[in-house]
Amino acid sequence: VDLDYYEKVKSKGIPLILFDRGENDLNVDYIGINDYDSSHMIVEHLVNQGCKRIAHIGGFKHTRIYNNRIKGYIDAIKKHNLP
Repeated sequence: VDLDYYEKVKSKGIPLILFDRGENDLNVDYIGINDYDSSHMIVEHLVNQGCKRIAHIGGFKHTRIYNNRIKGYIDAIKKHNLP
């Protein structure tokens, strides 16, 4: 939640690249996956395998990856009319 450490690194001119946990508020380069699409594809795969009760275990609600993953999950669940 506290991004002060990263801001301090940036202020010193040190290049900063985040891996997997990029935060939009920092405005730095980020290496990761499309969390929304990945989550959606996982649900699609499970549905195609015959699964009907698919749970989502999330992480920290304040992170971008959590929010994108839960959106992908919910959209896929709704698409297939699952609880």
